[in-house]
Amino acid sequence: MMSNTNDQVNTENRNTATLDGILTMIESIYQIADEILDKQATDYQLEEALGFISEKATLALMDIEELKQQIIGLVDLGE
Repeated sequence: MMSNTNDQVNTENRNTATLDGILTMIESIYQIADEILDKQATDYQLEEALGFISEKATLALMDIEELKQQIIGLVDLGE
């Protein structure tokens, strides 16, 4: 599945989380969900879309956690 490649790329690029990257992931989740809701999807298409949404949401959450850790590190440096 193509998202496995995305997982590898995202894992290799840790410590580079940005709000723009997170926003892009959330926008792609929204777009897929919107397309599925607008069309009559087969069970297979729905399963594929839900898998994509789940993987992108996981990556977004990982990036949010990484960004949180970066902010905590900056705050700790300022103390």
